[in-house]
Amino acid sequence: MTDKDEATGVGLFNVKGLTFIDRWKEEILTYVKLLMEQKKLGILSDDAELICTMNEQQYEYLQPKTAQEHINLKFWHPPRRHDDRLSAFALACHASKEEEPTIIVMPR
Repeated sequence: MTDKDEATGVGLFNVKGLTFIDRWKEEILTYVKLLMEQKKLGILSDDAELICTMNEQQYEYLQPKTAQEHINLKFWHPPRRHDDRLSAFALACHASKEEEPTIIVMPR
């Protein structure tokens, strides 16, 4: 049974499965950064743990192997530290992301 099946079993139907790989981590953390740059997201100054986790997050650029690939970012946290709070925060921001509307053209 998958996590999505389990969530559906307890009545949560608007669930999207996600394998937390580097590509997803890059996408959701980049989105958080974009929201902050656009002043659409703020963090309360009394959430010291989240601020600390954000400040200590480390990353490196990975060069593409082919011309068709884009440069990727690899994120990690310092030894003996955790980035669970940052990951949860970034996932919540990603979940609030509005999707582009789908346009359906109906034949006459």
